[in-house]
Amino acid sequence: MGVITFGVIAGIGLLAYLAVEYTERKGKEKQREATESDWKKILAEYLGKSCEVTIKEPMVNIDVIYSTRGILRDMDDEWLELECEEKKGTVVRIIRLDQVKGAKEIR
Repeated sequence: MGVITFGVIAGIGLLAYLAVEYTERKGKEKQREATESDWKKILAEYLGKSCEVTIKEPMVNIDVIYSTRGILRDMDDEWLELECEEKKGTVVRIIRLDQVKGAKEIR
């Protein structure tokens, strides 16, 4: 009888935990949507300036693991164009705005 009672209580606790996690995740998604539109405004101030852009997930195909530095050359509603100096020369990286986690100006 004690095992059944424990199983029921554990099941109720698990359901309560999952319900809380689900509502928090929905709140973060709404918050993320607001911050993505804010990135358009923030990054618009960096046009033509040297900056460091931090991304949410590694992009191995364009050689960006955590962040990249360069001059912000162009930007539209979905993409930004960053001109980066590398050993081989100048590289232009195109990054989706929804992948941007942070940005700061480099002086």
